[in-house]
Amino acid sequence: MSRFILFCGFLLFLAAGLSACVEGSLSEAFVDPALAASYMNLNPTSPPLNSPGGAAFVVAPRIAVTNAHNSNLVAGEDILARSSRLDILFFRTTRTQAVRIAQEVVAYGHGGNEERREAQGPIEVLPVTPENCPACPPETGFGYRAPGGPGFSGGPVTDAETGAVLGITFAFIESPLESGESRLMLAHSMAQIRSEMEQLLP
Repeated sequence: MSRFILFCGFLLFLAAGLSACVEGSLSEAFVDPALAASYMNLNPTSPPLNSPGGAAFVVAPRIAVTNAHNSNLVAGEDILARSSRLDILFFRTTRTQAVRIAQEVVAYGHGGNEERREAQGPIEVLPVTPENCPACPPETGFGYRAPGGPGFSGGPVTDAETGAVLGITFAFIESPLESGESRLMLAHSMAQIRSEMEQLLP
């Protein structure tokens, strides 16, 4: 075929039976729970409002991706760029990748002699509260268990699988480490960081 239909979005004004464009079965959950925080519904903003829309997901802080032919489902002022080669469009969003208990993360820090260090482990506390960190303000962020410590303050904490930045380390609790042991590391989430940035920076 010399031509093909990208999705039902191209047929909205050509087909009377719009419900026929909806395929697949109802989905109750994502295979990977982390995707729930990144997935976005794109709904029509002009008639027919009950027509199928589209979907998008977050690929970087404050940036989401969808098809370029979904541009009518995205506010014009939020569009950042569209590919000239592929059916891809990037747009601005306030959505972020959330964190979850047991999610594996990799944190980065700085050691002596200009060494970059890393520590990997699972998220264990969400959110951090005065109960598990008396000196911390409420809803501080998350705690992950990893063999990190001094030098990790201010460094990024990333999703071990995707590399997405989830937050920054600000402290650790518990006693000094023995070889091969881990401690509870504390991090501010990216949502908190962005909130502070919007309040503090003009």
